[in-house]
Amino acid sequence: MGADLALDIATTTVEERRARVLAATAGRGPDVGIEASGSPRAVEEALSLVPDGGRYVIVGHYTNAGRIPFRAIGAKVYTLDQLNDALSDAEAMRLPKALVDPRRRAG
Repeated sequence: MGADLALDIATTTVEERRARVLAATAGRGPDVGIEASGSPRAVEEALSLVPDGGRYVIVGHYTNAGRIPFRAIGAKVYTLDQLNDALSDAEAMRLPKALVDPRRRAG
């Protein structure tokens, strides 16, 4: 699908992955990070790699809620200031998917 670098989380450490990503991007980190594994640990790791001004997209599903109607996905949109609330609500399974719109303002 056009990936320049793929790393197996089962055979590499966090430090190894960080070094490989930074080496592949001349020390800058990726302009865009996409998390699709559904692992909260992947979010933490990737946020430390994407530089200021970069984009980070979370498309993984953090719950084991089973079959969810598509129309119910993303029923709640959070502001960037509400990121911790979004992650908390998703972890507690209070909603099927938390969406964060960095352009949306609180209030």
